[in-house]
Amino acid sequence: FTKYRSVILFSFKANGSTLVLAMNTKDLGILYTPTINFHSHIVSSSYKALKVLGFFKQIAFEFKLESYLKLLYCSLVQPIVEFGSVL
Repeated sequence: FTKYRSVILFSFKANGSTLVLAMNTKDLGILYTPTINFHSHIVSSSYKALKVLGFFKQIAFEFKLESYLKLLYCSLVQPIVEFGSVL
């Protein structure tokens, strides 16, 4: 990982065969790229949150009290959106 735009490429070899380097690495739930760009992490997190929110909207018509809706949102959608937001 580097903060520079030009990435130093090095081919690793094991038992005479060249190993393929992963372009995107996921560590502790955060998606890293070699250029330290978190755009792919933001896109994947928002896609996951929108899927959960879609499910939430399908079952939300059964709940009439606002406190239940807030509890569902705070427990299902908000943690996905806020995870890794400091980055």
